[in-house]
Amino acid sequence: MRCTAPPPIAPLRVPISPLPLGNPFGARTRHARLNKAVGEIVYPTGAAFSRGHLVISYGINDEHCAIACIPLETAIATTIALPRR
Repeated sequence: MRCTAPPPIAPLRVPISPLPLGNPFGARTRHARLNKAVGEIVYPTGAAFSRGHLVISYGINDEHCAIACIPLETAIATTIALPRR
C-alpha cells in the first residue's frame, strides 16, 4: 500500500487482486491442515525495493518461507488508485 508522506497518512492505492507469490512447495505439507476448508495460505511478511523490483519474503501454509522478486509494475497492477480527498 502506498501512502501520502506527512501525517495524517492516507493510502493512495489499495489492492484489488493478490500479488503473484508462487508456492514452490506445491501441495506438500509436513503437518495436517488446521482448517480443512482452506487449501493454501500464502502471506507476505516483509518487502524491500531494489532495482525496480519488490523483494518480498512470505510464509506458506505456516510451514515454509520463500522470497519472490516482482517487478514494481506487476505489483502496482494489482492495485487501484483511491480518489484524492
